[in-house]
Amino acid sequence: MLTKLFGTVHMNSFKCPEPSQWNIRAKSICDNTKTYICLFDENRQRYAEFCGRASDFENPGYKQILLGGPTRKPCSEYKFQPFKFWTNGSSDCVYKKTSCNQEGQMIHNNGTLQTDRVCRCDYTKNYDFVYKPINGCFCMPSTEDCSCYRKPCPAGYRLTPEYDCLHKSKWKLSFSCPEINEDTIDVHDEMSTNTSTDRYTPTTDSVAWPSVIVTLLFITSVCAFIVSYLLRNYRNIFGECLILTCMCCSSKARHRQDVTSKSATIAEIQQPQNGKDEYNKKETACIIPNDVLDLQEKEIMKWRKRQYQFEVTNASNIVLNNVKTHGFVILSGPSGSGKSAIAYNTAFLLEKKQGFKILPVSSPEEIRKYLLPETKQIFLIDDVVGKYTVDYSSIQLWKNEETFIKQAFTDCSTTKLILTCRSYIYKSGFCGKLQILPIHCDLLSHNLKLSFIERTNICHRYNVPELNEDVIMMYDFLPFLCVGFSRQEYTTLCFENPIKFLREEMNNTKEKSDIAFLAIALLVVRDNIDKQILSLENPEIKELLNDLCNECGYRYFPSTALLLSALSDLIGTNVRDSIDGFACINNKLFQNLSFIVGSDIIHCLIKYASSTFLAKRLQLDSIQQDHDELTIMVKPEQEKLYFQRLISDIKNCYHRDVFTGIQMTYLRFRTKMIQYIKSLKADDLKCNGDNSTPLHIVSEQGYADLAYELIKIKEEHIYKQDNNKRTPLYLACFGGHSKVAQTLLVHNQDTLDITNNDDLTPLDAAAKAGHYTTVKLLLQYNANVKRKDKKMKRTALYRACENGRYDVVCLLMSQNPDVKYLDKKGLKAVHIACSKGHCEIVKRLLKHKDMINECDAYGRTPLFVACESNQQDIVDMLLKNKANVNQANKKTMTPLHVACQIKNEYIVGQLLNESAKVNAQSEDGLSALYIASCEGKLRIVEILLDKNAEVNLATKKGWTSFFISCSKGHLEISKVLQQRGAIINRGDKSASTPLHIACEERHEHIAKFLIVHNVNVNAVNKKKESPLYIACLNECLDIVELLLNNNADVNLCDGNENSPLHVVCLKGNKQIAQLLLDKQADIHRRNNTGKTPLDVVQHVQGREKDALVEMLNRLKKK
Repeated sequence: MLTKLFGTVHMNSFKCPEPSQWNIRAKSICDNTKTYICLFDENRQRYAEFCGRASDFENPGYKQILLGGPTRKPCSEYKFQPFKFWTNGSSDCVYKKTSCNQEGQMIHNNGTLQTDRVCRCDYTKNYDFVYKPINGCFCMPSTEDCSCYRKPCPAGYRLTPEYDCLHKSKWKLSFSCPEINEDTIDVHDEMSTNTSTDRYTPTTDSVAWPSVIVTLLFITSVCAFIVSYLLRNYRNIFGECLILTCMCCSSKARHRQDVTSKSATIAEIQQPQNGKDEYNKKETACIIPNDVLDLQEKEIMKWRKRQYQFEVTNASNIVLNNVKTHGFVILSGPSGSGKSAIAYNTAFLLEKKQGFKILPVSSPEEIRKYLLPETKQIFLIDDVVGKYTVDYSSIQLWKNEETFIKQAFTDCSTTKLILTCRSYIYKSGFCGKLQILPIHCDLLSHNLKLSFIERTNICHRYNVPELNEDVIMMYDFLPFLCVGFSRQEYTTLCFENPIKFLREEMNNTKEKSDIAFLAIALLVVRDNIDKQILSLENPEIKELLNDLCNECGYRYFPSTALLLSALSDLIGTNVRDSIDGFACINNKLFQNLSFIVGSDIIHCLIKYASSTFLAKRLQLDSIQQDHDELTIMVKPEQEKLYFQRLISDIKNCYHRDVFTGIQMTYLRFRTKMIQYIKSLKADDLKCNGDNSTPLHIVSEQGYADLAYELIKIKEEHIYKQDNNKRTPLYLACFGGHSKVAQTLLVHNQDTLDITNNDDLTPLDAAAKAGHYTTVKLLLQYNANVKRKDKKMKRTALYRACENGRYDVVCLLMSQNPDVKYLDKKGLKAVHIACSKGHCEIVKRLLKHKDMINECDAYGRTPLFVACESNQQDIVDMLLKNKANVNQANKKTMTPLHVACQIKNEYIVGQLLNESAKVNAQSEDGLSALYIASCEGKLRIVEILLDKNAEVNLATKKGWTSFFISCSKGHLEISKVLQQRGAIINRGDKSASTPLHIACEERHEHIAKFLIVHNVNVNAVNKKKESPLYIACLNECLDIVELLLNNNADVNLCDGNENSPLHVVCLKGNKQIAQLLLDKQADIHRRNNTGKTPLDVVQHVQGREKDALVEMLNRLKKK
């Protein structure tokens, strides 16, 4: 025993060698000094040395320890490791953090695993920096002198956080430097007084061996005595405890039976006042320790306070019913989806309505320990087998208790158990590893998922301002965001970009669930993951996974099967199952995750992400430009790798993505980019899928500096046409990039006349888009201003007239172009300008001789076109310039006709004031009044009538203004026309009257109006059809009844001797037939084919036939 004791003392005093002595010690232990490893053993609490296979390393901020085997561990808060930790020369994190405890100093922040602490001078005690630090507010002790001195201030003045003396009356609410509060001082004092606990450091002082031996022998004897005593008395002690427990519980049960109803009422009132669960205090006091009981009470009270904001949903109702019916339920859902809130709401309802007692526990062992048979208990366990990763120790505990759980929680049991579990953990751990089968309530399932109305109600509960539907439906963790908003932890912007929430989730996932974080990181890098390519046989995927593991600081390499499993388990949380494989749930979540995760794997993003992603999401930190909050910043040390990737993308024909990136607009970035472009060779510049070269893209975007460099590398690309036959010059001119156009024209002018697919030149493109400077430049290079394209027969001037750029039109007009030729549509320049409403351009064109009444191919004058296009200002201008107000087009339509057609009361009035002919008719006989009546514009009808418009003027078909107003159902206009002398019984060329047309169009109100004004209800047209006949033919019940009540002849037949009853029977309309029979319609009347109405009915199909036959036979018998 003494030998072992001396050996133990020796081992405990052993320390790993210092770096200067490392090789000496390594040579004495190992054949190869690089394999010598000396690390701290956490289990044995001592250092251990051995010869490994090879040296190992950890990422900055971490070291290695022994915990069964070599395991990574972060540096303590008192140490930091700014570079890689190597086991062939280190046993601990290399640097001790500065204490910041010199005179006047305090800790500003504790630094990171990779950086030293930051110090500042305590201005609250009048300390300032001896030498002003770079930041001004705090000092970096590893690079600066952080000494402090006491700075005197005049009476009435105080030292500000910015270390300036300021009078107390002028003290500000905020300063550029953070203020020191009491919490900061407390943290500083704690850090200053604590000693480093980064590693176990055994004492090396001399040992009093006799004392040590005696002490150890004494302790051993005492321990042996206690153990033997416990073994002898274990059964008796346990039995007594059990008896006491039972007695305690039975005694309380008897006591409860003796309590009066008044006492029960008092206890019920006191319960919410004390904020304690009466069951926890009385019925379980004998089996639940006080400290556990307190924790349970705090947890219950926490959720009880939140219940007043709980929103009842379909999911909460289903969960409640399942718990009532089955007793053993598990809720799964993403983080923040409201699992725990629903679980506790269910428990509180059962507590209130059925008297259940709530017990929050953490393991099945506690359930076994606190379970009281035949007692109404409801156990709750949050995150049952882990929160961010599967806790396999918890899984084992549940496996050990499977039989007990199955027996304790049956459908008929009075005891309930509610578990909550994150969806990912449920899929990867709970249901895959355990055989117990609770009722599963999946909050992501179709019937439990929150609806839009439920989400809106939850937002209202927490006073969240109105959000649009897309934002409300965007994330399943909306309930958590609402809670955070009510606590002022989040703003409304967080409902779209929940960066804070997701960052905390991802940090915890990275730390505790390597495989889940790797799966999300892979999704960020590849955006859409194809299941087929996710194989280690794919060398690119193998390299990507290797780089991801290294950059994330993971020491192991996962199998693709494990990654596929993790991605499948994440479906519904962050991932959705796409057609090809896996993708992020929605684009907004992808943007947030890629910002949070991507910032930690920037090297992998630069190396493997798509060129589109790099262009739209990454920006150099060094260019110091504004950016979106989700933009991923590239640090200066990563710039070289970034630009190398861009050059690679150019070589691989992804130049459209490269040159349309978010930061390409910044000159600072392009200046850096040019240095790398210069390394390209002519063969590196190729065409992409749409046959565009890099020169096409930079010309389109307007980057003259890049265009110049690309032309130097491969000048022949100036002539290159893309799939739409556009040259770089054409694209530059269309975009109005005159500097690029100038750069291209300086090198070569032959592309001035090269046309695109639509036969347009660069001049046409610039004129069409209205780029004055570019048009002027092209004219200086003698661009052909008179050239017409083959498709539309238009010049650049015509295109400028359509676009409305007055300055471009004037510039082109100075070249004396032809302004009177007709384009493909039969238009001239002035007509195009009038139709588009470009008043100033029309004025400029009118300066040419005889342009005021110039006709297009259809005989339309500028005034006609302006009226037709509803351009009031141009109409006024043309009338002021004496335009011919009555000049008709080739169909003899005048400007007044088209003004009525577009229903513009103002233009009609202006034309009439300029002596427009009010009764002029078109070749079809249409008058202005007829058109206005047809269009239903009452005010224009009145204006025309006031100008003596002829009321009964008819078209070639014989339709008058009154006739068309009845046809269209314009009652008010019909009334006005009737009052002004319209003939209401006048028929058209087919002898149809207005009443005929009202019946045909089913206008009952028009029919009533005509009957009131004594229209002939029995008038027939050339087919001998009466209004009643037509109403029956169209099955207008109300009009038929109206006509019959106004003496319409019920037996008046058409030219084929078909009566109205024949028509109704053929249609199978029993109701109208009954009306006609009530008015003595002749059921025996035969038509030209000899058929009676009863014969006609035989052709009818369906139930109406039987009813009509029965009705007619009944009348026939009479």
